[in-house]
Amino acid sequence: VRHCGHLPLAIRIAGARLAARPHWPPARLAELLADERGRLDALNAGDLDVRSSLALSYRGLTGPQRRTLRLLACLEARDVGAWVAAPLLDTAEERAEELMEDLAEARLLDVRPGPDGVARFGLHDLVRGFARELSTAEDPWAERSAALARAFGAWLALAEDAAGRLAAGFRRIAPGDAPRWTGVTPPPDPVDWLEAERPALVATVLQAAREPAHAPYARDLACALARFFELREHLDDWAATSTAALAATRATGDRRGEAHLLRGLGELALDLDRLPRALDLLEQAGSLLAAVGDLDGRQHVLRAAGTALRMRGEPAAALDRLTEALDVAAAVGDEVGRAQALHGLGVLRRMAGQDAEAERHYREALAIFAAAGDPFGEAYVLCSLGLLLGRGARDDGGAASDEAERHLRRSVELCRQSGYRRGEALALGHLGDLHGRRGEHHAAAEELRLALEACREVRERPGEAIILHRLGELHRDLGDPDAARVLLRQALALTERLGMTYDHERARVTLSGLEPAPSVRGDLGGA
Repeated sequence: VRHCGHLPLAIRIAGARLAARPHWPPARLAELLADERGRLDALNAGDLDVRSSLALSYRGLTGPQRRTLRLLACLEARDVGAWVAAPLLDTAEERAEELMEDLAEARLLDVRPGPDGVARFGLHDLVRGFARELSTAEDPWAERSAALARAFGAWLALAEDAAGRLAAGFRRIAPGDAPRWTGVTPPPDPVDWLEAERPALVATVLQAAREPAHAPYARDLACALARFFELREHLDDWAATSTAALAATRATGDRRGEAHLLRGLGELALDLDRLPRALDLLEQAGSLLAAVGDLDGRQHVLRAAGTALRMRGEPAAALDRLTEALDVAAAVGDEVGRAQALHGLGVLRRMAGQDAEAERHYREALAIFAAAGDPFGEAYVLCSLGLLLGRGARDDGGAASDEAERHLRRSVELCRQSGYRRGEALALGHLGDLHGRRGEHHAAAEELRLALEACREVRERPGEAIILHRLGELHRDLGDPDAARVLLRQALALTERLGMTYDHERARVTLSGLEPAPSVRGDLGGA
């Protein structure tokens, strides 16, 4: 029934075939129908024929409607917005929408509301197979290829526009020579559009990667989507699109594109806490970028490598990479790149106890992100600055503590606006730590609980280890050493497994120095 697409006529034909062949198990017919190329041939029984029924509907269409149906069938995306017909047909959006509505009225397209409330149009599998047969027979290969290239170029232009509006740091960093088709209107909400379009975007990258002529679209679209996939934790989509695009670039000898995709996969490995793998991929990317003279691409590799080395407990090597990244960003005139490198340097300075230098780096980075209109960059710098200023909150209940809380709450707000769950978890964790330092234990317990829940939800293992440590300290301060030891041992085991040398040592010291403390009135309410 699924292979028949739930169409009554197709199901009736399948039943008739089985009834005429009582020696056939249903699995045999299911196997025949599973082959999309032969499905229409299998759905024929006497005077019942799906292909003939579809042909009757097709003959009732106008020429432009027929062409729209044929070219839509060439796309791998299961459903699309009406605007997609504009680049396919090289026509205006209004005309494209009219043609899609005509096909829906003729019952040749299914219509459903998308996650963003905008209508999406899909071809039934049997209609898709029928229309593809016609397109192969009637549309020259060059015309089909050009139509696909326009559609891929439109998806690319819209995806880059949406990513750039999410954050200045998400603007295109791919080689960028695939032609963009700009005859469609960018959506009002970039996050909603990217989420609604995500299955089609993934399908488009995979389809473009299979044809050498379209490999540049696969490469540029995979690079354009990487930061969005990271932001919303669509890590499987990130891996699938980048891996497919990487194979395509290698097959076409595109060394620069290969380098950018290796860099992205290295950053994905970093997000997944696979530090040796991340550094290996980033080293490959750096070598290729040096060979092709891509200085701008090199700064991205250096920043990511600096972060990986910091997480692996090699601060001196991390400092070298991040300092070089800062110099390269300045040389190529990339202010947002400078801000990203400054933030990384600030983290290193904070970990080394050089708070004044760290604060200077953070504030400079924050000013750059604010001037660039990059809320994502602002969110993570505010989080780091709030953590730094909150360090002295136990002894200073005044201005620094209040500023720290303002920054952390703003970071949580910005992360929630963009759906950055990982950043929200980290900011909540720092906010909980700040309230714990100020003796506001109930607020701290609730924020740390929410932070731990979010870290586990998005598989933010380093963040989870740090939150476990903080919860252990909180229980210690509340006079519950047994619960504190349990949490600290979990933090110790996780930091060891992740190779987090700095945090592992901190957890070890806290655990070894744990002694029962006078109880603070109240409890954590089950936190």
